[in-house]
Amino acid sequence: MGLEGVDEAFADRRYEPDGTLRNRKFPDALITDPAAAAAQAVRLAREGKARTLCVHGDTPGSVEILRACRAALEAESGGNGHT
Repeated sequence: MGLEGVDEAFADRRYEPDGTLRNRKFPDALITDPAAAAAQAVRLAREGKARTLCVHGDTPGSVEILRACRAALEAESGGNGHT
């Protein structure tokens, strides 16, 4: 079909040292602190780990997390939308 897949990373999930997602059975698997999620989003963008970032709609505080991520990424990119 000519579609290209892109790598996605998660601002609201913790990762293991090997790069895999932390299992949700652990209480710290979700990042619900907006500042922590924003810091992770910026780190992931800087490292080029993915072309898209996701925040799950069912994560507690997801709207606040999205706002914090957007603000941090815009600040990082100088407001031009590119990191």
